[in-house]
Amino acid sequence: MTINIRHLRALLAIDDTGSMTAAAESLGLTQPSITRIIAELEEHMNLALVTRRKRGTTLTTAGQHLLTGSREAVDAFDTVLSTTGEPKPLRIAYAWSALIPAMERILRSWREDKNHCPVELVRTRSPIASLTAHSCELALVRDWQPQPGFEGLDIAEEPRAVAVASTHPLAGADTIQLKDLEKFGLVTNSYGGTTPIDLWGHPRTHVLDKKTDDIEDWLTIIATDPLVFGMTPVSTAAMYHHPAVSYVPITDAPSVVSTLVWVPDNPSTRQFIVSIRSWKEK
Repeated sequence: MTINIRHLRALLAIDDTGSMTAAAESLGLTQPSITRIIAELEEHMNLALVTRRKRGTTLTTAGQHLLTGSREAVDAFDTVLSTTGEPKPLRIAYAWSALIPAMERILRSWREDKNHCPVELVRTRSPIASLTAHSCELALVRDWQPQPGFEGLDIAEEPRAVAVASTHPLAGADTIQLKDLEKFGLVTNSYGGTTPIDLWGHPRTHVLDKKTDDIEDWLTIIATDPLVFGMTPVSTAAMYHHPAVSYVPITDAPSVVSTLVWVPDNPSTRQFIVSIRSWKEK
């Protein structure tokens, strides 16, 4: 059996997203396809490289050892292709809800110039980790806190909404305030979540509070439990519709800022950021 670059890309995608399903989506594959690709790699290595759990997939110790060399190999392969053929895509990592209206307008404006390189949106479990690992050139982050070695540009500000089951006592409300939520459990997303525990002015703990690892599980928990809620930017309602979930505006919670984050000194990234700044000034 011949191992090629697609096997390494699959391993990287699983590490970035923490899920077979999300990894397959990021590579444009079906879940059975990526499962088969990983099985081929494990057979070739004669090692178990991934561990499948109820809520996600993680790399084994052997998989982690293979990871560093795989990133270097894929980056080198992409660099060769970018110098001999089509330009290398500019990859923007996101955890969920990438196509907010501001990002749609940015991408539309960028793609109007046929001389610009292509842009790809890549869903990952941790956009900043993907940026650090050089598996993307930019990261879309909510409520970004500046860190050394990164630069950021705010592109949008959104009000929050509360997600509740259609059977929840607050599902029919026109608006909600923070005080209305104190007796209910809060469901938060460990990766890319935007609800700090001190949003109420003090650290929040509740016996019904729950954590999840991705947006699909977050929705499922909320849809099936009328005693919990989630809080999210309003764009989530448009991107992640669920027939058993209602989104209700909250009037006294701070808005959520979306920021594009990048590592300085990347020429292709610099051109993209200059284009965004020009777009914002119009």
